[in-house]
Amino acid sequence: MKRILVVFGGTAALILILALSLISCKKAEPALKIVDFGLLKDEVSAAMNISMPKEIDEQMLQSQYGLSASQVEKFSGITSASMTSADTFLAIMGKEGNTAAIESAFQKRIEDIKQSFANNLEAEKLNSAKIIKKDDYVFLVISDHVKEVEKIINSRF
Repeated sequence: MKRILVVFGGTAALILILALSLISCKKAEPALKIVDFGLLKDEVSAAMNISMPKEIDEQMLQSQYGLSASQVEKFSGITSASMTSADTFLAIMGKEGNTAAIESAFQKRIEDIKQSFANNLEAEKLNSAKIIKKDDYVFLVISDHVKEVEKIINSRF
């Protein structure tokens, strides 16, 4: 009888050890990529060559894009202050569950700008404007250099 209990107890212990070792070998979830917006904005700004560059601030984010601090973890952007240029780069790390709202706000902003530049050479630039989503990050690129900017963004991920 003792022998059966020892074998049974030993087998149960082995099964427990095996189960725990399998659980601990689970693949780790990939960590969220952290992007340095300052460096990214500087590199993109140089590639885009924006005339009369102006930083996008929190007030502009609210008034022009309709985005609030409750939707945005962090952001950085630059736009042209010239009335004849639509050049814009805006990078936003959205708070969890807000990337779709940010994409929608970017699309609405593109449409708003298209209306103000309808009879202008910028119309072609606006037709090639791009919204890029990477994890919790959403990027708006309005430029003649969209492909170059997209390469820069992709190099960060």
